[in-house]
Amino acid sequence: MPRIDLHSHTRFSPDSRLRFEDIARTCELAGVDVLATTDHHTAEGALKFKAWTEKNETDLEVIVGEEVLTDAGEVIGLFLQETIKSPCSLGEALDAIRDQGGLFLLQHPFDPMRKGLGERAWEVAPDIVEVFNARTRLNGSNRKARELAEERDLPMVSCSDAHTLGEFGASYTEVPEFDVGDPGALVDAVREGRMVGNTSPVWVSVHSVLAKGLGKLGL
Repeated sequence: MPRIDLHSHTRFSPDSRLRFEDIARTCELAGVDVLATTDHHTAEGALKFKAWTEKNETDLEVIVGEEVLTDAGEVIGLFLQETIKSPCSLGEALDAIRDQGGLFLLQHPFDPMRKGLGERAWEVAPDIVEVFNARTRLNGSNRKARELAEERDLPMVSCSDAHTLGEFGASYTEVPEFDVGDPGALVDAVREGRMVGNTSPVWVSVHSVLAKGLGKLGL
């Protein structure tokens, strides 16, 4: 059964330094088969990474995504064709995801240390809910996300939110075989999935802060 991770970052995010070749190699070693690349404020990294994997004939399948900053918090669009300009309003982001034929992934909605939607998560209609984020260290935050998904019978996933190589493969969702190019097939597969979640060590967040600082210095 394929292992999928629907939330990850590359060097195109300001708080990550990861190169495509290193991600692909690490995912192969970690057993991750399908990876959604969801850089902050841009789909450019995901589009380039998908093209790179196809050119180099890797086994890793990449889903093009973006973590979009809205006036209510961050949301993730999957199966995008182009960047959704952010910051923008929550309505504009969700409309843009739908206009591109994409899926709306609700990620770390109740983590007070992150830019989630908070209580506004109850007002939206996600296709998939991230109920375990490996970078969320407050158990109540992940638990509340799961409660939302269960109450509304929404598909659930566990994601790494990887910004460093060591995070790939620690948290993922194991699903039946599906057509990676079909958003609806992904939703159906996730409903039948089995989640594996392990919390990342604190140092990965420190690494992200350092990466952002180095980026501001042009390094």
